[in-house]
Amino acid sequence: MGTNNIAFDKTKVYPVYILSRVVEEIKEFCTKCMPNEAIGVLLGYKLKFNNKLYTKIVDWATGSANISPYHAEFTEEGILEYHLFIEERYMNNKNRPHVVGVFHSHPFGTDPAFSGIDISTFSNPLYLENGNIFILLDPLIDAFKVFVIEKDEGNYILRETDWCEYSPYII
Repeated sequence: MGTNNIAFDKTKVYPVYILSRVVEEIKEFCTKCMPNEAIGVLLGYKLKFNNKLYTKIVDWATGSANISPYHAEFTEEGILEYHLFIEERYMNNKNRPHVVGVFHSHPFGTDPAFSGIDISTFSNPLYLENGNIFILLDPLIDAFKVFVIEKDEGNYILRETDWCEYSPYII
């Protein structure tokens, strides 16, 4: 699933909007990490329009991680590094973006699917919140899947969702 600027419908509220620069940069980052997996956090805002929650992703960050061709997980130092990056980039801006999710690559040349470790990583209280986003991609086949966390009867579920890549000059 995914929607690009060509099919952009200004009358529709997409569950996820991702700045085009962010899409390109995380694809490039994941490609450079190959044959290893890659991991990073998504920065943005959770907003409402007509009582509908959507997430707007405006930046990304990463830090040290334990990575291999079949595994990627932030180290404790890596979590501190991406928090420091956010602090340095946005300083005391009271409207600065917040961590709203995670991206992760599976560079296997197949349709990417969650592993048990992926589910465990995203179940971390740092990321588990209604409206947070998980992007799973495979740079070998240009697969880019976007999932949103929804709270359903007290449980959190990951659901693949439509998304819109946007230019800062459109929205």
